[in-house]
Amino acid sequence: MKKEGLDRTDKSKAVQDNSSFFIIIASLF
Repeated sequence: MKKEGLDRTDKSKAVQDNSSFFIIIASLF
């Protein structure tokens, strides 16, 4: 149960990083 919660937070964190990364690239073009 604890491991699942950790995986979930890691996934949402990765999604946030990806979205901010995409925004940075989009603002460059």
